[in-house]
Amino acid sequence: MSEILTLLSFYYACSALAAEGLLTQGERFECNRAYQTAKVLFLDPEDRPAPGEDISNPLNKEAYRRFKAWERANPALVEEMKARGPETFL
Repeated sequence: MSEILTLLSFYYACSALAAEGLLTQGERFECNRAYQTAKVLFLDPEDRPAPGEDISNPLNKEAYRRFKAWERANPALVEEMKARGPETFL
């Protein structure tokens, strides 16, 4: 779970910077990679694509649903991670 939390903390920090228009294209790609990696970790291990393999659309949707369900189940933690802000990663 700690890998997911680290990736999501980075993703939330990225989102704050993106909202301000402060990310380069490369940084946006890196943020998206962190988000996609974290999201896939919500899938059961046997359902995760192999490294470098594309995720199928149905599994991508399921990963998103599980991620959003996790956010709803952990609002205080999500807010805490968002409150840390981008300076955590600068």
